[in-house]
This record gives sequence, C-alpha cells and structure tokens, in this order.
Amino acid sequence: MLLKVATLLLGVGQASRSSPPQGAFLETKSSGWGPEETTQRSGYVSVNQADGNDGHIFYWLFESRKDPSTDPLVLWLTGGPGCSSELAIFYEQGPYRFTDGSDNVTINPYAWNSVANVLFVDQPVGTGFSYADNNDAYCADEECVGEDMWEFLSAFMQEFPQYRNKPFYVTGESYAGHYVPAISYTIYTKNQEETHGRINMKGFAIGNGLTNPSVQYIDYPQFSYDNGLISYSTYAQLMPTAYKCINDIKNGAMFTSVVCNGMLSTIQQEAGNFNVYDVRKPCVGQLCYDFSAIDKLMADDSVLSSLGVSSKANWQQCNMQVHSRFTGSDWWQNLEKHIPEMLDKGGYKMLVYSGKEDWICNWYGGRDWVGNMTWSGMSGYQHLDYQPWHVRETGEEGGEFKTMFNMTFLAVDLAGHMVPMDQPQNARSMLNSWINNMPFQ
Repeated sequence: MLLKVATLLLGVGQASRSSPPQGAFLETKSSGWGPEETTQRSGYVSVNQADGNDGHIFYWLFESRKDPSTDPLVLWLTGGPGCSSELAIFYEQGPYRFTDGSDNVTINPYAWNSVANVLFVDQPVGTGFSYADNNDAYCADEECVGEDMWEFLSAFMQEFPQYRNKPFYVTGESYAGHYVPAISYTIYTKNQEETHGRINMKGFAIGNGLTNPSVQYIDYPQFSYDNGLISYSTYAQLMPTAYKCINDIKNGAMFTSVVCNGMLSTIQQEAGNFNVYDVRKPCVGQLCYDFSAIDKLMADDSVLSSLGVSSKANWQQCNMQVHSRFTGSDWWQNLEKHIPEMLDKGGYKMLVYSGKEDWICNWYGGRDWVGNMTWSGMSGYQHLDYQPWHVRETGEEGGEFKTMFNMTFLAVDLAGHMVPMDQPQNARSMLNSWINNMPFQ
C-alpha cells in the first residue's frame, strides 16, 4: 500500500557503512504456520554487513502447490513504505484468507504459490516482523534497500541452495514501485561482478507502483475528474499546480511535498470520504479497509513461535517510523532510470500492472511513465494499440494490455490498488502467463 505522504522527514538518519563486511547470515528458521499443506519456511536473515549484521529481515516462503522442484521463485514486497508483506499473505495473493466476519483462516485457491514458489519478505528493516539492533541498520534510500536485499538473497540462497538456479522474479506493489527496480538493478549489477553466487534473475513486476513521480503526479487531476471525484472547474484550477508539482520534482525543489501533496489534499477534500485505493468504495479504517483480523493473529504466541519470530519484533500493519524515513528525498526519486538498461542489456522481462479503480497510484500514471520511458522498444510500443486481455483460465475479458519485446503494461478491470485482493483469479492468471512466457492476448 502507498501511505499518505508526510511533509517532513522524521526518524533516525542512516549511519555510514564503512566497516569491513562480515557476511549476511541466516539467523533463525522455522517451518511456517497454518493450513497450507505445501512446504513452508520462515525466519530471519541478518543484514547490514558493514555495521555488523544488526538488521534482521523476516521472510515467509510457501513452496509451489504445483511443482516446487521446477517452478520459479517469486519474491513479493508490499509497499507503504513500511507495510508488512503479511498483509499480502492474508488479503491478497498469499495462500490464506480470513473468513468474512471472523478471524478464521481458510485457504485461498488463487494463491500465487499455486504456480510458483513465493517468498514474502518484510523489508526495509523495521517493517512487519523485521527489526534492528541499532539505528544504523535502518534504510532511508533505495541504495540501502538494494544492498540489504542482495545480502538477504545471497544468504537465503546459500542456506537453501535448491532455489538458487530457479528462475527468479522480483515483484511488489505500491511503494515497491521504488523497491522493485532498485533491488532488480542491484541484482543486475552484482551478477556482473560475481563469479559464484549469481542469482538467476529473469524479470520483475510492479503493481500499481510509484516509480517515476515526475510523470505520475500530473495525472491526478485528470484521473480524479474522469472518475467523478472533482468538478471540471477544480480540475482546471489544479492543472497549473500539477505542472508546478512535476517541475519541482524534476528540479528537486525544497517544498515539493507541500505543492504536490496540497494538490492531493484539494482533491480529497472535494471528493469526500472515498477509498484512495478503490474509488468505488468508502474509506473505512486506518488503511481504508478493515484489516483488524490480522492484528490479533500476528500477536498470537503460538503463531509467533511457529514462525520463529524474534521477541524483539513489534509487528504493525504499517510501521510509520520506517515510513517517515522514506518520505523525504527518496519518495520523489525516479526509479525508472535504470529500467531501460535492465530491459535492453540485461534481457529482463518487465510487467507493469495497474488496477483501474485505484486513485493513489492510478493507472493513468502507470500507463504514462511506461509509455514515456526511453528504451529500444519505445517507438514500437507507442505505436501499439491496447488489446483486450482475455484471462486464460476463463476466457473472459479482464483488462487491456500492450506488449513490446520483453515489456508489458496491463490495466486490470474491476480492481483497485491491490489487484490480487480484488481479482484473485485474474491476478493468478496474470502471473502464470507472465512467468511462463504465455502471451496475454
């Protein structure tokens, strides 16, 4: 999820990482929890090598229900920044669901581990069950995120070598529009340096992500007007602000957040109590959804013991201290900048998918940053018309897409910010088609 933007950078700054690396290591491991019958693995990898491995990243892996020995390994990262990937395990593409109106856990038949081994990770350090021993372990930028996750993945693959040679995909949602390109590019560059310990990276996917704010923010007034959230007069009044917002982002202006967030506040004030993650719904609860059932479960001692959770961890749906560290300069960074190199030289596949009903990372913005990206397929992509996406399992139309070479943009019908929650079967079909090189047409 993408949380509201603060106007000040709060929290502890990142200390220098100049000490000799000691090597990340797997600290604890357990066998998971719940009714899912496939093999599970959960625990911690200690990272921040330069300062003594004092960051501890929690993971929870579910092996594939189909063929874990041959299916790819898919990494999932929830956004925020600072929101736990356990939200995805129980409300999106994970193997579990809460029964309506209760905290009983049932099986999700459309879980992504129906077609892949899926590794859910709480990162950056401090998110979810992840924690730090010292302030220097906290990240405040994407370079740190990429380095920590390289250390995490290297240690994970060393501990569980059966995953090392599997096709590997980095996926995520919302603020993971920052994380996914940063981590993917770190893997891309590290793989070129490594003679041993390479990761078999094949591609990355971004769902309703914030990737290039200098393109995406100009689309808020248009999307809001087209969806009946604001009047035409408000739209016309906001467009000069939108242009100033994107110019400020590009120029690194000091008061960028004041201008850009002021524009969003104006829209929200006129639109009323709408769900920023799904314009079809009202906003109910802190995150506009009632996720209270997971709070009780993630505080259950038997669950924590089964997962190997440290007593130092303090689980929250979204950690606002982690969030505050990224809402200064990092929020406004362009994470598109290394994607062309990964597409053209690395040969990675990229999928950008967007639920059409989301406002906070709306599909107009996703469409436009992808369409304006300079890479070898840019001209051909821009001349393509959108084609209907027929969901492979049902034959029904589920959205529209463009594919050029190794890049696809997919707009998903009847889905908000969290596509796998709103369209679980279609989301699984999307992943299955993409990782298995099956066309969306």
